[in-house]
Amino acid sequence: LTLLHELNEGLSADIGLRSKRQQAREVRTIEAEKGKARLDEARSTATEAAQQLIKATATPAPYQEFINGPWIDYLTLLYLRSNGNTDTEIWRSAQALGGRLSQSVDALSAGDRPSDKDLNALQDELTQCLGDAIPHYEVNVMQLFEIFAEDNQLTIVAPEPIPEPEEPVKIKLSVSGSALLKRLPKLQPGTWVSFHEDDGDRVVKLSWLNPKTDRFLFVDQVGGKALVVPLRQLADKIDREEAHVLLATGASYVESTLERALSLSNERSSYIERALSLWNKRSS
Repeated sequence: LTLLHELNEGLSADIGLRSKRQQAREVRTIEAEKGKARLDEARSTATEAAQQLIKATATPAPYQEFINGPWIDYLTLLYLRSNGNTDTEIWRSAQALGGRLSQSVDALSAGDRPSDKDLNALQDELTQCLGDAIPHYEVNVMQLFEIFAEDNQLTIVAPEPIPEPEEPVKIKLSVSGSALLKRLPKLQPGTWVSFHEDDGDRVVKLSWLNPKTDRFLFVDQVGGKALVVPLRQLADKIDREEAHVLLATGASYVESTLERALSLSNERSSYIERALSLWNKRSS
């Protein structure tokens, strides 16, 4: 009995330790996925804004490199710092600054070089803005303004075509599958889902739903990233019985397994205690 009690205590401590590790790793997984989603959104917004500064006609190659590189990075950082709010003074100032740069480059391409005073003021403002945000980009601003040098031989090139975004695979849902589109977003974090794959069932836990992209993040039994599934795809899989929603316990698979082992150990301990009690009664 002493040995069984010691094993029970050790198993309980191990369950608690593993549970804490799983929870900590899951928190890190969620934060990493949220950070990636915010970065993707910020970069997409910054790229869209930057493309407005590149005309369909030919422009100097260094200017295109600057807009598609440092300038997009700068706008991405502004977007992240404002938590996705583009209705701010600093964002509008950045847009106005980019517009002034674009006008100066357009004038240069047309053979009308801006005055040194205007160019110096523009360069100083760009250097300050980008330097404060990303210090090593001050060099990029200096390289960009070399195109305005009087002895510079301007190279005009056509902008590279913007790659078309990949269209998501369209999934045609049945009536029952369409009904799941309203029910699935209500699933609580901690809900376990079993995906039936060719090499066996894959049991994962719902950890987070991105409300902007309707993509579900699932983690494995130890809290690591396992799957990211769009809403329509998940609805289709469940409708086709290629996946099933299991009972949401809020506990990890590891913890549940260890809890079952501990419960079984307790049952056996109780059985041995009863047997010993009965034996003692008979002996007396």
